[in-house]
Amino acid sequence: MLLFQTLLKIRKEMNAERFLDLVIEWNETNEHEENRIEDIRAIREGIQYCGNDMVNMEVLHWPLQNIIAVRYRKKSEDGIQWTTDYVMNFSESRMAVRLERTYSEDALMMYAPFSAPHFISLLIEHGYLEDDHGLKIDRRPKYIDETNADLLADIVLRGNSFDLPAVYLSRTYYDEDPVEPGLLASKLKGIAHVFSEKNFLMDPLIREKTEGNNEYHGAVGIYYPGSVSEHERLFYRAKQGYDQNLMNQIIRILMEYAGQRMVDPLYTWHGVYSAMLEEDVRTQKKRTDAAEKEKDEVYELFDRDLEKYRARVEELTSAAQAKDAEILGLRKKLRNSEGALLKGGKEEEFFPLEIQEIVMDALSETLKNTKENTRRADVIKDIIDANEYPHKLKAMQDEIRSLFKGYQSMNASMRRKLQEMGFTVEEDGRHLKLVYHDDQRYATTIAKTGSDHREGQNIAAVIVKGML
Repeated sequence: MLLFQTLLKIRKEMNAERFLDLVIEWNETNEHEENRIEDIRAIREGIQYCGNDMVNMEVLHWPLQNIIAVRYRKKSEDGIQWTTDYVMNFSESRMAVRLERTYSEDALMMYAPFSAPHFISLLIEHGYLEDDHGLKIDRRPKYIDETNADLLADIVLRGNSFDLPAVYLSRTYYDEDPVEPGLLASKLKGIAHVFSEKNFLMDPLIREKTEGNNEYHGAVGIYYPGSVSEHERLFYRAKQGYDQNLMNQIIRILMEYAGQRMVDPLYTWHGVYSAMLEEDVRTQKKRTDAAEKEKDEVYELFDRDLEKYRARVEELTSAAQAKDAEILGLRKKLRNSEGALLKGGKEEEFFPLEIQEIVMDALSETLKNTKENTRRADVIKDIIDANEYPHKLKAMQDEIRSLFKGYQSMNASMRRKLQEMGFTVEEDGRHLKLVYHDDQRYATTIAKTGSDHREGQNIAAVIVKGML
């Protein structure tokens, strides 16, 4: 399963010797000793394979195309194999980095703890990466202030002109970062540029320059290369501190985007390997034509080619089997998942099965207004009958109406019950602010003291209709 890939522009001073030195440094600075290859320095002398069954490295030198391809394999104790490929094309001064892993049941969860390979950090530290159309590729965020606010405005209004996606982190309502900018930039190094609003005081200037089209109050914008209107907007909802779910969501989206990009086969390990085999066959054929009468040599050459192709077929067969297992496993996940009838969007649930319950309630209301004995009514009723749900929202609505009936003031018991239902109660001068699951989209202000007998009823109506 492909987890990560990126194609980076490399400065001209990178040569074969420096590239192999960087590979060796990457191995020897690995913080996990068990992942290091002891005899890796042998690749300087042209050795193509080093390591053991659990952790090893293979190097392909292709002088004809001025390419070196490195494949690093690590097998964990549970049998899962991680494969990292580095393909350096010196003629075009580009490098492809790919990370794959064999399938397992938790494959879909691999984006959460993901971080781009440390090799990219070494490229940055040694100054080997070319700028992205004048913008430095870094593992640190780029903070937006008065001096560079126009850069963000260009991305928002005229589209992302860089090769890599741009991630914009706005400040929250409380002048905090929605996620940790430094950590996010480090995880996405070589994959995306991370822009972070310096402080909440920048908000008016950014809104002015972007004509109000920017993200704000902790929302995150993901702007793709060459796109003006198409971009992702994610909302901040953490109760306090950084939103880890939002961090994971950003990473997952960008990993999926990177994985969908097509790359030239010569920037993949298998592409280089296959092209080198074809070149070898052509060379062997020329030799065969020149030595047609020397049958023994002819048989030996073809036997050698036959063995190479047998090994190639076995490798591709194994890869195909792994893909088949992956597809079957993903299908199983879809079959067993709740609410598989529809594809989920970007909204996260405030409690288990909340989204399903909202959809089912909407269908129930639609059914009431649908003519009986029609195809539409039969389909809707069939879906409702096939999906049981706990009706938690209905219970919460009744609880809200009960709490605010005859509302006079907010006492300790009432505050506690609201908090148990997911509401944050904040002091706001002479008023109280209720925020549902710390999402500023779902907030309302109420008086600390009720003025008439209908006020509680009106407050409950606002909460039920807008939040539940």
